[in-house]
Amino acid sequence: AGGLLAGGELRARAHALAHARSVEALATARAALIGYAISYAETHPGEGYGFLPCPDAANTGSTPIGACGARGTAAVGRLPWRTLGLPELRDGWGECLWYAVAGSVKHNPKPQALNWDSPGQFRLLDPAGRALPVAAADGMAVAVVFSPGPPRSGQIRPGTRGTSCAGGASTADLAHYLDPGHPRAGSGEIDIALHPATLDEEAPNDLAAWIGLDDLFDALRRRRDHAGHVDAILARSANALAARLAADRAAWLARHAR
Repeated sequence: AGGLLAGGELRARAHALAHARSVEALATARAALIGYAISYAETHPGEGYGFLPCPDAANTGSTPIGACGARGTAAVGRLPWRTLGLPELRDGWGECLWYAVAGSVKHNPKPQALNWDSPGQFRLLDPAGRALPVAAADGMAVAVVFSPGPPRSGQIRPGTRGTSCAGGASTADLAHYLDPGHPRAGSGEIDIALHPATLDEEAPNDLAAWIGLDDLFDALRRRRDHAGHVDAILARSANALAARLAADRAAWLARHAR
């Protein structure tokens, strides 16, 4: 009995340590994504702020060249750690992190508009189906990072190839890494069920960290130059409107006055 108890204690401690490492990796990824969004205009001259990268679709650690799905649709894949300037992040069980981004904030193709009223796309739910808190007016997340944890019964994962992550981002691959109810690529609101950590090997075991739109804009507002950035946007808008009115005031008013 003593040996069994000791074994159980060791297993619980190992699980707690792996859980803590996973939480740390998720927090690092979340902070890097927010940093990417609030510095986007500096790293992409001529663009605005708030955009998040497309997921890694080829296990290179980088956001792919080109679009990740159609405009306005969510995308799911590996966390693009290299694009975020991070080391290769893994959870406490040695698994690479997964990442879902909403079409309203992804950088390619960009939404037609991105501002503090942009919608989220991921509704996070507890096991009872109740909505989890998200920093957004609509209660929807714009990005979620996942630690897949150890494989559950029925999940078959190929071995890691050197330093590369195994598996891809297809629906079939996702089912072998993430719990039932995992995020999907596509349009519309997407429900994601999350469960508390447990030692039960048959129970869902994903851990997640998420970002709401307010997380991005609150961080952006803390930049010392943000007020000047907003003033510049308003000035450009006012100048553009003045130019249109000067060119053909009557036609513009006829089209827009109600």
